[in-house]
Amino acid sequence: MKRFLAVLMVGALLAVTAAIAQDAKPRVYTLGLTGSVCEGCAGQLATALKSVEGCKVIMAPTKGEGDDGATMAVIELDPKTKLSKVMAAVEGAKTPHAEKVAPNVLGVVPVKVKAGTTREQFVDALRKAGRLDE
Repeated sequence: MKRFLAVLMVGALLAVTAAIAQDAKPRVYTLGLTGSVCEGCAGQLATALKSVEGCKVIMAPTKGEGDDGATMAVIELDPKTKLSKVMAAVEGAKTPHAEKVAPNVLGVVPVKVKAGTTREQFVDALRKAGRLDE
């Protein structure tokens, strides 16, 4: 009887784990980045983000502002992809001005975005919400 209950409990645990895994959804994050001094730097940062398996770039970084080349990017991660891999990819990006300003992730903010939202729609929504300094 004990063995039967143990097998039953293991089966129930596996069923719950499978249900949770199926329910897992992609996560969307806004990343605050430095090291995007020029368009070449921005391109290398975008390439670094895209190199992470399970990372989809929704809004690629652009040429940043200020001495540190501050910019932002919006990414979508599949449930199995760790944010630490994204951060490591950014920090390892071979940007043209890496000796002047090393690429870095300053901050990470989770975001809820509807599937299929374009970069333009996302930026427009931020603009309408008064969240962009222009």
